[in-house]
Amino acid sequence: MLHLGQMRHLEQAKKMFKNVYLIAGVTEDDETIRYKSHIVNSMVERAEMLRHIKWVDEVIAPCPWIITPEFFHKNKLDFVAHDDIPYSAVQKVSENKTKHCEDIYKWLKDEGKFKATYRTEGISTTECIIKILQNYEDFIDKFLKNGLKPSELNIPITTGKSILLKKTILTLLDKLSTQLTQLTLTNEPLGAGFNDRIDLVISNLFKGVAIWLNKHSIILEDFKEIPYVPSHETVYSKSVSLEPVESIPKPNLPSANYKEDEEVVVYTYGVFDLLHYGHARHFEYVKKMFSRVRLIVGVLTDEDTVTCKGRLIQPLHIRAATLEHIKWVDEILSPCPLELTQEFLNKHRIDYVCYNDDPMINTESPLWCSLNKLGRVIYVPKTVSMCTTSLMLNILKNYDIYLKRSLDRGVCRRELKLGYAKERSLMVKSSIKNFQKKLNDEITQLTLMDKHIVSMVFRYGACTHH
Repeated sequence: MLHLGQMRHLEQAKKMFKNVYLIAGVTEDDETIRYKSHIVNSMVERAEMLRHIKWVDEVIAPCPWIITPEFFHKNKLDFVAHDDIPYSAVQKVSENKTKHCEDIYKWLKDEGKFKATYRTEGISTTECIIKILQNYEDFIDKFLKNGLKPSELNIPITTGKSILLKKTILTLLDKLSTQLTQLTLTNEPLGAGFNDRIDLVISNLFKGVAIWLNKHSIILEDFKEIPYVPSHETVYSKSVSLEPVESIPKPNLPSANYKEDEEVVVYTYGVFDLLHYGHARHFEYVKKMFSRVRLIVGVLTDEDTVTCKGRLIQPLHIRAATLEHIKWVDEILSPCPLELTQEFLNKHRIDYVCYNDDPMINTESPLWCSLNKLGRVIYVPKTVSMCTTSLMLNILKNYDIYLKRSLDRGVCRRELKLGYAKERSLMVKSSIKNFQKKLNDEITQLTLMDKHIVSMVFRYGACTHH
């Protein structure tokens, strides 16, 4: 996932000299998984997102993980930009050990062809993933209630039912806690009235428990023995064929009121959490709607986001700062109102407003109906292959894999809201998988030998015996 820290790195590289032609390289999927661990977006998707960044002039995809002198000279490079921390090519081997090599940028530094950039503290792909992992059960509960099946989330049906039950219990406890708090805050003297309210709370408590027990028994009866084979490979977006934005049909809009060279102000707004190429293509589509478009993008508050979406990964200031690096955006309004008003449209001289079937936008309001009649609403089709939900699903489906990755990178289990038993379980699973891979590799090598298998088995046994 391309995040604010990486965008600021690209900005630093672009501004190192007066006239910079910035080439951004994107490594292929297999090599990235081999050296960096699991990925959320495919190479095609990562390259597509870079195309929308205002600092990038050219994208090379794929590019090698380790920059060689041959690659450097072939692409007529003058410098390579990266942060100054020694960067090792870390290759995970079958014994679950890490094999470190020296700094892959050492030869560039020795020849004076390396330019250092500075990291943005507190912003990284790992940080974004951790925030999703911390609220794993909340997100699973939300997706299950929205109609997804446990198998689509890569979890057993029993786990899905367990999470739904747990959230039901927590909701019940919250309601009871609220009632008890209201009782203790009363100014009325103790007496019959107070006792009646206590009896009511107790009655509600027993009713709630009875309802829960009934649901609990029904769910247990519904459990079926379904074979469950956890995925041993990362689930991530496959390479997609992205058609140019220009080829997407544009709506028929009244253009008689605008001259060819006249500026048209278009407004779009939303959450833009975990900004991805679906968002960026939305902006590009709008920007190319007329010959001269001034695109204003509004960013909703954290409170409105949680109310409408039920979740939030990045706070307002991060979401707004990320938009500053998108080449199609001319102005950012942060925060912006959830409900449009005529005063707001007049203040910012907005000619058109965009929407894309987002349920949080009330397009049935009188103002939206009026704008529709006047032909001032632009419908922007969504990018089918990408949305914030699909990004999160790619991570949630590989929950154990990303937990192990975070632990390997030094993240404390308490920060991941992870119990000791779960942490040890992950380690044991990882050891078993590594042993299985090692065994498979040795068997494969054995079958590729030219010597007789019986002889090889005998010699292997003799070696292990001694």
